Amino acid sequence: MPLQNAALRVAGVNLEAVASAMPDGQVNGSANRAVTRHSRDTDVLLGGVGYRF
Repeated sequence: MPLQNAALRVAGVNLEAVASAMPDGQVNGSANRAVTRHSRDTDVLLGGVGYRF
């Protein structure tokens, strides 16, 4: 789909949380949203588990 001589404007929102699950472990998650002026907003959800050794 070609752009129609318009500037593409995108804003973003990011939320992130990290919690200690054990003395050496952690659980983390983040949610990202790319917000545009049309109906093609995008949500990206990420999660993970980590262990320090």
